[in-house]
Amino acid sequence: MGRFGGKSCSSFRTTGAIRSDDPANERNDMFLTIEAAIEARLAPPLTLRSQVTFEPVRGAEPGRDRFFGDQGAYIEQLYLEYTRGSFTFRGGKFGQKLGVAWDAAPGIWSTDFAEDYELGEQIGIAADFNFGSEAMGRHVVTVGTFFADTTVLSESAFTNRGRTRRTDGGAGNTEDFSNVSISLEGGDIPALPGASYHLAYTNRDSDAAGETTESGVAGALRYAFKLGAVGVEPLVEYATFVDRDGVPGTDVDYLTTAVRFTCGKWNVALSRTGRRTRTEGALEADDSLAQATLGYAFESGINANAGYRHAEESGITTETLGFLVDYTLAF
Repeated sequence: MGRFGGKSCSSFRTTGAIRSDDPANERNDMFLTIEAAIEARLAPPLTLRSQVTFEPVRGAEPGRDRFFGDQGAYIEQLYLEYTRGSFTFRGGKFGQKLGVAWDAAPGIWSTDFAEDYELGEQIGIAADFNFGSEAMGRHVVTVGTFFADTTVLSESAFTNRGRTRRTDGGAGNTEDFSNVSISLEGGDIPALPGASYHLAYTNRDSDAAGETTESGVAGALRYAFKLGAVGVEPLVEYATFVDRDGVPGTDVDYLTTAVRFTCGKWNVALSRTGRRTRTEGALEADDSLAQATLGYAFESGINANAGYRHAEESGITTETLGFLVDYTLAF
């Protein structure tokens, strides 16, 4: 008999742009996000893993407030995982390892720019090789091959975001295993207690007319230490892409710097992400996103956060205030 388990992460977010160079950006947005991760251990080495996500699946309309609109549910992950010794194999729909800032950067908006290069919802196969020792720490090499999900799983319920088609183009949308990712990550190194690293490379092909192959590299460092009663967790990540999303001559660089301070049940998260876009070597856009978040963790497990966001995109500056409440339930 298999064993079932998982966890559900729920959050409520409300944001409001208080000032913008473009009046269409001055709007309020209120929505729910629920991520339910469920696993079934079919046999000692074999596990079926899944994640269903409920969130807005369309962008908000310019200049219009949105209150729980465009909410839809979709299957973000559904794959089989087989573990034997130091090796783990996965096959199905899951995300490829490229960077950590899109998930690990602290604060309400710290991940916004880094999510540009999140390789989520891919159909693929991947293998992990775990190695290390007490003297050298823990390390994992991952190799995967994949393509963008164009199955019925790319659609969503309640609000349908539409099905991804091969004809939509874009890097990685090939419906064959011509795309690869390779990563090396690790931590628990005795000489560097509290430190961890992530290095990754990806190469994504495109079948669309006028598009080419994208290549990208990402590297991240994290470190956790204490200053008296204050916990400090800085993160730095750099990612660079050539022929971004298959567009010839378009190169994009990202640099995320973030730090989280914790003291008792209080935490403060500060971050900045820069995004530079070049076309044929000429600077086309120099965007930036800075944010500050203050949070408090209640005994009940509920986390409440309030923050400020300052973004400059395509020469337009927008300032936003927001509030986020989240709760995680294991079952």
